[in-house]
Amino acid sequence: MLIRPESLPPILVSLACAAHVGAADLSSLPWDARVISRSPPKFDSYLLPAGPFRDGEFETIRREGHVSRIILQADGIPSTLEFLNAIWSGYSRDGFELIFKCENENCGGFDFRVGIDVAEPPEMYVDLGDFRFLSASRRIREEIEYIAVLVSRSRDRGFAQVDAIGEFDSSGELLSFGASADYEDASASNIRDSSNASNRSLSEELLANDRIVLEGLEFNAGSAELGEGDYYILEELAAFLRENPAVTIFLVGHTDNSGSMDANIKISEMRAASVLNKLVDQYGVDRSRLFAEGVGFLMPLAANSTEEGRNRNRRVEAVISMR
Repeated sequence: MLIRPESLPPILVSLACAAHVGAADLSSLPWDARVISRSPPKFDSYLLPAGPFRDGEFETIRREGHVSRIILQADGIPSTLEFLNAIWSGYSRDGFELIFKCENENCGGFDFRVGIDVAEPPEMYVDLGDFRFLSASRRIREEIEYIAVLVSRSRDRGFAQVDAIGEFDSSGELLSFGASADYEDASASNIRDSSNASNRSLSEELLANDRIVLEGLEFNAGSAELGEGDYYILEELAAFLRENPAVTIFLVGHTDNSGSMDANIKISEMRAASVLNKLVDQYGVDRSRLFAEGVGFLMPLAANSTEEGRNRNRRVEAVISMR
């Protein structure tokens, strides 16, 4: 069946499974891996990519059933191919068979990436030049179960999300990557609640929502370099990090939709890196506790049709990676 992307509901994505759906044990992965978030099972419809995005269309398989999501990160990943193969090996041993597998432009490139639902950074990051996807299925008694695995990489950190759709046993519980998995609950506390945000300090806002827009940053005209001078918001962030020594922070750059995707990804990452350098050089923050990423115009706060909206979308956010 061919579905046009404008008619697609969000494709429910991530690495998690119903009690029948097999899941790889983290201990089997040869890297420092951890589960970042996991969604509870939810009965929903699901459109599984079964072919590349081509000529404005996706080939999909439509199912209804219990859908769940887990997002995984791992450090020391040599390549997305090895990362995907390591995850897939556990599912293939459990009887799953490939439906579709692709990489980068073979998937459909940018159109494929924006046509599926992907969790927001810093939980999930997708490099448009280095991502891989597979979908697979297996039959359990009278049921057919499906998974969809998307992986990418930023430097040597791997990101994976896997959809699973299938039936559950009477416990209704998900299988994770094993009882020893380093699981961090990413529930409603990770969803930004902007109510009364203006009355909160940076520390209160970050601890409540795990993210905050760094207001008042000024970049030199036509440049990704942060302007000279003191920035109270960065001083506050540095103080927060001193008071919370276990916390690490992703600095995530965002742009409006002017220009190409590649150019916006590049400048957003450069601006995040400029903020990182300022925190290290001027405010004494340990560089190992900061990470810079750029997502271009993929996560707007407002419509890009007005100057006010474009100004809101050009920003750098601080997002808690680890507490």
